[in-house]
Formats: sequence, structure tokens, C-alpha cells
Amino acid sequence: MCAPWFPFWVKKWLGDVKVLSMNWGAKGMHLHFMLCAWQEVPPCSLPDDDRYLRGLVGNPRNWRKLKESIFSAWELRSDGRWYQKALLEEWEKLSRKSEVRRAAANARWSRRDDNANADANGVQAPSLSMSMSMSDISPSGAARTREEPAPEVVQEIAEAAFDVIGTLVPATAKEWARMFPVEWVREALRIAEQRGKRSVQYVQAILGRWCAQGGPDGRSQSAPEPKPGRPSKYGGIGREVRQDNDDDDQVGEGVAVGE
Repeated sequence: MCAPWFPFWVKKWLGDVKVLSMNWGAKGMHLHFMLCAWQEVPPCSLPDDDRYLRGLVGNPRNWRKLKESIFSAWELRSDGRWYQKALLEEWEKLSRKSEVRRAAANARWSRRDDNANADANGVQAPSLSMSMSMSDISPSGAARTREEPAPEVVQEIAEAAFDVIGTLVPATAKEWARMFPVEWVREALRIAEQRGKRSVQYVQAILGRWCAQGGPDGRSQSAPEPKPGRPSKYGGIGREVRQDNDDDDQVGEGVAVGE
């Protein structure tokens, strides 16, 4: 894992005796070395190679003196590389947090009994678990139950969701591709964006409600047919949202806004 950023503790920098002892040129080079080391493998390290190190900072004439000053804040280890201890500690912290979040996300979306816990007009939204059968979700048979959706369909849904709710967990994109027509997902995303409800739970609540009632219009068991109108940002021609449908306005109320 190489995060595109790292925390910069201003007080630590300004209070570090080794940094304070550097001249202005050395301080700038020290920071530049830290930025380069952040992207190295092993992380937060640089090879003990004068030619390489000098090249990173423009081959200064007084390199020996600068190196002595700068690398007093680094540690040369047995593998022949310089490590910046404080920087490495930050990298390890970020790595641990990333692993914890990844494990939590995987556990959350892999639970077979996962439920959106969204309230639509006082009725619990149907669970969209991949383990559910057609009869569990919709007596009208609105949802699909393909064993494995086509990869291009999953990718299409993930890309459509990106601008509205950010990166979609692959398991969720695959689940939506299995359970619903792509047109339903696009329309649910459009409605969520229009109402400022940019969350997976809100979109999932809309899809679950449509699934229970037989379609977005409550009368079709297949994907909704687009009506004439302006082009939708998700592809094709988007339907106009019916402003007089009080039931739709209540979908997902009470659901957490964020993931």
C-alpha cells in the first residue's frame, strides 16, 4: 500500500533539533527525500548510493556536507538503505488503518443476511442479499437471479455509481447487476443525486422498493422504458421524476447519508 499522501506534523517538524540544525537548502532537500522515500520499496527508505541521492536533489556541489546534515535525521540499516523513522511510523499507521477498514468492508458486504435497514413509507426495505430467492424479494418476479452477471455489466454499474456515491464495493456492484436491470440502477442513482442522498443505502432502498412493487412505476416486471427527455449523465434518455409521487419522496428517509 502506498498512499498518495502522508500526515505532516508541523510542530514536530519545527521542534525537531536535527531539522533546526539544517540550513534552508538542506531542509528543502530533506523534505524532498522524504517524499521520494514514501514511494519506495521498502517504504520510507532510500538506497545508500551517493550518485543516486545527489541526482534526486540536482547534484549540489557541497554534497558531503549536506548529506551529513540531512541524513542525521535518517537511519542506515543492515540492508544498505536509509530509513526515515518518523515517516516509517506514519506509513505503518496508515497501513494498519487501511487493513482494518478493508476487513470491515469485506465483512459488511459479505454477510449473507445483510440488510439495507432502510425505511420506505414505514415498511422495511427488502434485503438485497445475494442468498435471497425470487420469492423472498418480489412476488411479481421483478428481480433477476442470474448466477453470475457479465463483468461488463458490473463495470457499467460501478462507473455509473462513481459520480454519485463514490467508489462502489465490487460485491455490491455485482449484487445489483445480478438483481436488477441496469436501467433501474441508473434511474435510482439519478434520483438519489437529484435529492442529495448520495449513499449506497438510499439507492439500495429505492431498488428494493421497486423490486417489491414490480418496477419503478409499480406496474412493470421488467426494466422501465425510458421516456423522451433530456439525455441522462448515466447514458440513454432519462425519465422525468414524477414530482407528485409522495411515496417516492419518502424512500430512504432516516437512512444514514454516508457510508
